[in-house]
Amino acid sequence: MSSAAIFESLFPASPQAPQIQRGPGAVDLAPGGVRVGTAGSPFSRVLADALPSNTAGAADEPTPGAVFAQAGGAGFDIGIPYLPRPGGGIQLSPVGVHLDGVNTSAVSLPGKAVELAGHAAGGYVSIAGEKVADIPPGCPPNTAIRIPEDPSRPPVALLVVNEQVTTDSQGRPTLGKDGKYAFDPEATSGYVNVIHMSVLGNDVAEVTIGHAAVIRITS
Repeated sequence: MSSAAIFESLFPASPQAPQIQRGPGAVDLAPGGVRVGTAGSPFSRVLADALPSNTAGAADEPTPGAVFAQAGGAGFDIGIPYLPRPGGGIQLSPVGVHLDGVNTSAVSLPGKAVELAGHAAGGYVSIAGEKVADIPPGCPPNTAIRIPEDPSRPPVALLVVNEQVTTDSQGRPTLGKDGKYAFDPEATSGYVNVIHMSVLGNDVAEVTIGHAAVIRITS
């Protein structure tokens, strides 16, 4: 089994997750030395005791106790494995996903529930160079897409778009009375992925794109 997180932003800091990344133009993505795709102008950042200003170009606004994480980029083209088409166009990967206008954020304020937001301007899923499913803009939280969408055929991949998960102060998903994950509307920690893709078959792989997470430590 393999896994890769593409441009993630976490608070508190994690040694495995660089907190500030920027790449003008196209950037090759190769976590662990394995190329999984390209990104256009990717970014990630975190803020502590501050929130970003609503005015473009203005300084961050001091906000005691606030934690903020954000990740995204102009576009992502990810494949498992990644096989770009010579000359451009839809990648030839056995399973690929293309996203435009990615922006995710997680915000935690003292005494308030965590705010999670994941957005992509649009995109599509491809198999061997052919589009098989569109990813519409503004997907509701935790939108599931099965590839292929025809339930009579065996699944090749499963996607969750705008995946939003609440966690406890240790970063563990919140649980319901039955011991299974349950979204907690009062949780002060959580994470969001604009895409969480699970590729099925002999070589199972999971990829998250546009991951932002905040954990509010409680005593």
